[in-house]
Amino acid sequence: MVDYVCISYDRADSIKKKTLSMLLENNIPKDKIYIVVASKAQQALYKQSIDDDAIKIIVGVKGIVQVRDWVRRKWNGKKIVMMDDDIRHIYKYKKIPNKSYGKYTIITNFSKWVDIVFELLNKYGGRLGGFTSNLNGLNGSTNIVMGLVSFTRCWCEVCDKKIQLTNPARALFEDVWLSYMYYKKYGNNILVKGISSGKEETMKNEGGLMSDYTLTERQKHLYRESKLLYDKYPEYHSSVKVIDNKKDLGGSYYKGRIKSSLREVIGHS
Repeated sequence: MVDYVCISYDRADSIKKKTLSMLLENNIPKDKIYIVVASKAQQALYKQSIDDDAIKIIVGVKGIVQVRDWVRRKWNGKKIVMMDDDIRHIYKYKKIPNKSYGKYTIITNFSKWVDIVFELLNKYGGRLGGFTSNLNGLNGSTNIVMGLVSFTRCWCEVCDKKIQLTNPARALFEDVWLSYMYYKKYGNNILVKGISSGKEETMKNEGGLMSDYTLTERQKHLYRESKLLYDKYPEYHSSVKVIDNKKDLGGSYYKGRIKSSLREVIGHS
């Protein structure tokens, strides 16, 4: 079984409208949902706001990187979906016929895609996989890729308590280091590019990003630091394989288990 672990701080009301609402709309069992907060005072606020004993609200430690490390120790060897607390919906990409772009539509079968990721990780020996945070219809894709790929906002982990990122040199671009450490130890991270946890507010329409979309200073710093890491470890680019490139991720692709005939076509993400 898979637990859905959401890290949150001081967003007791907001999480109800976003990640928690999304999980319930996708029929995730309440007893598989964990919200991890930083203190007993925060726990009391969240319990009062959510008011549902079936959803577990537990106290971890303070700090986003530190609490994710704590989660890996607590769930060591177990399957989880690690999630941000501001995910309104999960989306699926589909190419629009005769257009140069595609569109993302809301799905309500998220657990199916979680199962796909874990089955592929089991097949190829990896322990980290996930989805994009992209909602840009201009560069969307239905590919499923394997290699040294990274994730933000929402990903699947078979937790390893020895993968720890509480380090000043790693904290600011945690997602990049996380992917590298799992890849180095286990290999074969899995990315389902057609499923996204992206933010709607970054979109103007289905064809592209908002014209006034700008990067924050923190994002600019992350990209600069990430580029340094990519330059140091060129396998971030050279290791990626396309393992399935079906035009539509729906229909016959998933019928209870992964088909054994996944194609392994060398390519680049």
